[in-house]
Amino acid sequence: MMSFVEASMVNTNALLNIAFTLITNFTRVVSVPNDAVPHDVGDLARYVVGSSSSPVHLYLVDRKGTEFWIDDGVVYNYRSPGSFFSLQDTGSISHYTGTSTLGSNDLVHIAAKALQQLIKSEDILSESNGAVKILYAGSYHGSRIPFVRVVWPRISRGPEKGAEVEIDGRTGTIVFIHLWDRAFYDRAAAKRIKEQVYTATPKPLTENISAVRKSHLRQPTTNQVSDGIAKWLVFCGKLGVDPGGQTNVMDVDWDKTVLYKYPDFSTNISAFSVWFKNGAGFNSIDGTIVGHFAADACYVGSYTTRPHEEWRRYTGKFLRRQEDLVKNLETAFVEKLGIPAAALAPFSASKPTPPQEIEDDNGQIMTINRAHVSWRNWPRNAGRTVWVTETRLGMSAEFNLETGALEFLVFEDPEFIEALHHGPLPRNELGLFGR
Repeated sequence: MMSFVEASMVNTNALLNIAFTLITNFTRVVSVPNDAVPHDVGDLARYVVGSSSSPVHLYLVDRKGTEFWIDDGVVYNYRSPGSFFSLQDTGSISHYTGTSTLGSNDLVHIAAKALQQLIKSEDILSESNGAVKILYAGSYHGSRIPFVRVVWPRISRGPEKGAEVEIDGRTGTIVFIHLWDRAFYDRAAAKRIKEQVYTATPKPLTENISAVRKSHLRQPTTNQVSDGIAKWLVFCGKLGVDPGGQTNVMDVDWDKTVLYKYPDFSTNISAFSVWFKNGAGFNSIDGTIVGHFAADACYVGSYTTRPHEEWRRYTGKFLRRQEDLVKNLETAFVEKLGIPAAALAPFSASKPTPPQEIEDDNGQIMTINRAHVSWRNWPRNAGRTVWVTETRLGMSAEFNLETGALEFLVFEDPEFIEALHHGPLPRNELGLFGR
């Protein structure tokens, strides 16, 4: 009998052509300068295909710096270089000053007109679920900055806010828009797009998968794993994390338990991952636990190719705030794990985003109640656009927003790992386990 795994593939050219059409349709509602509307790949400065939530998600940047995010069959996020609230170059603030020609009613009308044309469902704009908010930019050296953010309340069942629109009050031009509410999504178009450009092709593997893995991968010894389990349980205890019901060597899934190399440390340092038969696991570097995975963690492994119905186990209530869980964990980093507050300071946790939605095989929407958070050393006031590739990932985590449980935590930055291993060290004395 033959076993199979899925190897996914996206037809990038076809997906980009669809994206250009969606952008053209979007610009019929939101006025975008003609020279900032990409029509082919040659008009792009860069693009990224795929995300943690969708293999056909697209992020496009044209040569003028105009940005488009595309998923669920629509352009759901648009940012013009003329957006004040996205400004990073503080030296150019004076270019955004002036006199507004619009009152608050005019601003709400501009936002409402655009949003109503972008709605794909039968819903209509209403303030019944909350008031429209207008956030003003303020002033600079005594001069008014006539930019405002109009935050629309939710339209259908979903996130607290339905959409956000930034308007240049001098011209009435929309310079930024983010569509949060599912009322703006075109599920039928999203399904057609995925069918056209995405395939998951079965590829045969040899029947004896265990033998293949063992022939290519080295494994830690039983003593190493046993010692690692003991330290993992201590690590979980410090963070108040439930390790699950499988916590001894007899429960280890040896086919998945492997030694690996960590490039930031000496090659003679032992690093390994241990996985249990229930799906829980941990990472260890030179006897230091640097990663924990609960048995029901959602955003681990090849989750982007998970069958629709399997996502149902990750649905539930939303009783906890991501911001509170992040703050509590950061406190535990310092007080329980000994990571210096100064080492943590340059890293910022990713902001809360609308929950991921998955359409099941019957067309019903499942809302995932998990938050995937990453900490990166984003520069403050860089004065220019900073790409994610210019930053360093410090750590990542997943929270259950119903129970507040920490589903996984992985440390990536060498300074954090060094602190876990030795205790706090000054930055210029990092030993990388060498002292």
